[in-house]
Amino acid sequence: RNLLHPKICGITNLMHDHQNRYKSFGDYEADKTVLIENLSPEAFSVFPDDAFGRKWAGISNGKSFFVRDFVRESEPDRLDFQGAYLDKKGRGWFISTGDKPENRVQLLPENLMVPGMPFRINTLFASLMAKLWGVGADEIIKSASTFPGVAYRMEMFLESGGIRYYDDTTATIPDACAAAVRAMERPVILIAGGTDKNLDFAPFDSVASIPKKIIMLKGSASETWIPRLKSTGIEVDGPFDSMDKAVAAAAHYTVPGDAVLLSPGATSFGMFQHEFKRGDAFKKACRDLK
Repeated sequence: RNLLHPKICGITNLMHDHQNRYKSFGDYEADKTVLIENLSPEAFSVFPDDAFGRKWAGISNGKSFFVRDFVRESEPDRLDFQGAYLDKKGRGWFISTGDKPENRVQLLPENLMVPGMPFRINTLFASLMAKLWGVGADEIIKSASTFPGVAYRMEMFLESGGIRYYDDTTATIPDACAAAVRAMERPVILIAGGTDKNLDFAPFDSVASIPKKIIMLKGSASETWIPRLKSTGIEVDGPFDSMDKAVAAAAHYTVPGDAVLLSPGATSFGMFQHEFKRGDAFKKACRDLK
């Protein structure tokens, strides 16, 4: 624990995960905050502007900055925090405590290559940390506007026959799967399911009706998740014991203008060695459709 002394560190969020390995959610949070326990007063820490972030700012010895998702109403004369925020157009801005809006510095452009608010928020975190490191605002905006995303994380790796294919295999909790579904800007066929981590699938409930079809992979998580979906009238295909079968089932429902999204909301163990093997299998199966 005494080896961690970063100059800049950030915690983007805290959601229920890995509860099959921790005694409690508090223990899981404690593992996250190890990152900030030994910061020097000259270091920087970046947190979400929420109850968790304010709590962590009290633990950090560094100078704390916050990321706010957006200014909800008209922009105030002065913002009551220091850090970065999104305006109603999705642009990101940096401001220090007590600064007037005309003194703010733009960090994020309106248009990004990867869809969805989670990616936009994560990019704002990265942009703020880059500014604290000393990178110029123009370079930050240029990099953010041309960044295609990270492999295995909402990665649009193929477009064929008017259909886009997205690999989000690292979405191993229901919250992440729900965020991916919300992010899609076209009708989506979702491939989900896998092995359980003692998680609650309720965070997916609010978006369960969005996909045109939900295709399930085989696994202990799916055994719990499928009855929950069916109880609310959501039709499910599967579970399938191979990625090839799941992708073939998804193809049955697609038309030009759709998207096929792998965002499992569960871990990969059982069918796959790890989530990256799962993503690779998905990519291969989709490309083989051609």
